[in-house]
Amino acid sequence: MIRNQDFQHSGLTLRSTVHIPDSPPGTRWPTVILIHGFSANRLEFGSSFVHMSRLLERNGIASVRVDLSGHGESDGDFFDVTITGEIAETRSVVQVVRAFDFADPARIGLLGMSMGGVVAGIVAAEEPGIRALCLWSPAAVAPFEIGSGHLKGRNIAAQLEAKGYFDADGHRVSPALVDDITDLDVYGRARHYTAPSASSTATRTTSPPSPTPAATSTTTATRNSRSSLTPTTAGPPSRTAPACISRLWSSSASTFSNEGIEVERLQPTPASAQWGDGAQNDGFR
Repeated sequence: MIRNQDFQHSGLTLRSTVHIPDSPPGTRWPTVILIHGFSANRLEFGSSFVHMSRLLERNGIASVRVDLSGHGESDGDFFDVTITGEIAETRSVVQVVRAFDFADPARIGLLGMSMGGVVAGIVAAEEPGIRALCLWSPAAVAPFEIGSGHLKGRNIAAQLEAKGYFDADGHRVSPALVDDITDLDVYGRARHYTAPSASSTATRTTSPPSPTPAATSTTTATRNSRSSLTPTTAGPPSRTAPACISRLWSSSASTFSNEGIEVERLQPTPASAQWGDGAQNDGFR
């Protein structure tokens, strides 16, 4: 079942799409909240969040794909976006989701893409009870990039002074967001997360996979005996996107279900077993 769901935070409406496995009323499912990246929305690149939610639903996992403020269909202006604000919004969504009648409050997970991976990693460490975490190409190097004073070959301070904002592919980045990212202690805040986690990074190469610094650093920051890094590498460029994304979905689903879901091309196949009661330490099981 798919339905729309609104959340309220600081006077703004955050709009989302909820996927729930078919079940009798009152059934509580493990639930994953998906956090999109910088200037994206709850569909994410190539509708990858939609496909991920469908895969999770077919395997007995509910999900919530939310547009953070200033993105997608949610209220707010992008100029007012800060990472601190996105962390607060995500924590608010997590707290509300726990009370939903379809969600098992003891089995809540997070999946974040790019800057959403930074947000998810920090929320997982600071919001009690997050049972599993998956990061897609987390942008953990953003504070170092922004802190260098240049982005995409342009001087950030000069453009802020001239325009009052920095133009990032048509999005007005405020001085507040620049300062917020620069001062963000990604590794220090995320390192306290100790439940199962995985970080995936995609490459377009036929050579052996080499993790990006961002993915490697974030995994190290949250490293424990149940952490993993999955470079999702495919073959020739013409086939890279479908094969790579398929592997990304598969490894991500496995993070939450620990059932080794197989994916052939773009059509995921359901796992044979349902999640357990949370007594084990792998994923939500």
